Amino acid sequence: MRLYTFFCRVLSKRFTENTPIAMHELVYPVLQGFDSLQIKSDIEMGGTDQLFNCTMGRQLQESHHQSAQIVMCMALLRGLDGKEKMSKSLNNIIGLTDEPNDMFGKVMSIPDSLISEYLDLATDFSNEAKKAIQLRLDAGENPMEIKKLIAKNIISQYHNAKSAEEAEAFFSQQFQNKNFEEKVFQPFSIADFNADSQMVSILDACYLLKNDLSKTAVRRLIQSGAVQVDNEKIMDEYTLIKLISGKKFKIGKRDFFVLE
Repeated sequence: MRLYTFFCRVLSKRFTENTPIAMHELVYPVLQGFDSLQIKSDIEMGGTDQLFNCTMGRQLQESHHQSAQIVMCMALLRGLDGKEKMSKSLNNIIGLTDEPNDMFGKVMSIPDSLISEYLDLATDFSNEAKKAIQLRLDAGENPMEIKKLIAKNIISQYHNAKSAEEAEAFFSQQFQNKNFEEKVFQPFSIADFNADSQMVSILDACYLLKNDLSKTAVRRLIQSGAVQVDNEKIMDEYTLIKLISGKKFKIGKRDFFVLE
């Protein structure tokens, strides 16, 4: 009877809103509930978006004369995009196995609107410390400084305090220091270009250096002025670059390479 009531309620709401109903939306909660029934689970944990699916298990257990499982739902942490929940499939995550420098940079990139959320859900500060930091944010302290505290705390949890300090220093040197020559450049072998000559277009060079981006994405970076070679901004994608040792590239805000 409860399932029937649920389906009627969903159908009525969707018809009223003129919103399409997919079959999996009706079937999935029932199938998940049957998982709890079959294993006679005592507790089911999930995000707040799984509350209904988890309680469906309780209903099915009760209807089959089992003890209803306890349901524990936790708040969802939104990802780096500031909109969707953190998910590997959406490529908006801070991975638990990320290197400290990457962790720090990702935390610093979150929208300011998520600072309180990350402070609450991602750090292990005491409740008193969280309240004190939140008061500093509310009082108008630079959000960047609060993000640094959060980033160091997260790195300390999954690496160690020394790595957190080093990651902060790296971030300051790499992204707050304006001096191009003082950046940390990732070495890249000229042999990996497999070029027929010593000259390649800036588009092809950047596409090889940043192989996680499409050529269209690389082209947009070049046209927007986000690419530099030896501290010179290049905006023409057809500009030819000579492949020589020591040539330095900046691609976007965070990627620095040097040929060797």
